[in-house]
Amino acid sequence: MSYLSRFPRCLAFGCQAIPARGGETFFFDNLSLTREILQTDIGQRFRKDGVRYVRNLTDATGSDDIVYKHWQDAFGVSTCEEMENLARRENWTLEWKENGRARISYWREAYEYNEALEENLFFVNLSLLGAYFDDWHPFHTLPYEARPFNVVHGDGTPFTEPETEYLVRVFNNHCLPIFRKPGWIAILDNERWAHARPPFTLQPGEIRKLGAMMGNPRDRVGARF
Repeated sequence: MSYLSRFPRCLAFGCQAIPARGGETFFFDNLSLTREILQTDIGQRFRKDGVRYVRNLTDATGSDDIVYKHWQDAFGVSTCEEMENLARRENWTLEWKENGRARISYWREAYEYNEALEENLFFVNLSLLGAYFDDWHPFHTLPYEARPFNVVHGDGTPFTEPETEYLVRVFNNHCLPIFRKPGWIAILDNERWAHARPPFTLQPGEIRKLGAMMGNPRDRVGARF
């Protein structure tokens, strides 16, 4: 939840059932990948510009054919005025689009200082990139800027394709797959380790049942370069 101003410091994942193949969780060494990213031009641009998160939400009373989530359901509001008040309180940029759609965006630093390590860590939620909807029908038919989520540079410039490919590659280079067994519990520092859940296929009769807990919420402090 690095896209929020307040995030859980600790995560815990439990496993009750797992398929014979696949279904693992990827953990990423955020310390080593940060050191690598900071050696690059894009890493320095992140340091200077930060990132901007973008979210597009449909109107529950509208007639959109492609629906991910309505702004009324996402934020527990019912009127445009309530939505506008929320955006002001959270310091979001709110734009009203056609058919009652809402687009919110806000800036975040790309790094977060970790007191225990005394280092800055890369702290961007790449799972919110518009590219992650490329294989998700029907959202793949929408331009990136109209997809439910997207991440762009802090000045509003979209990531280039080589930039996105590099970020995916550097995370893969620092990946630790966790193949769990029933009864196992993994507890991790949400700053020190990033995580992802890759796609998998269940065979007939198989199930995958996991549990997740979050705790120790803290406010973001930003980077200290």
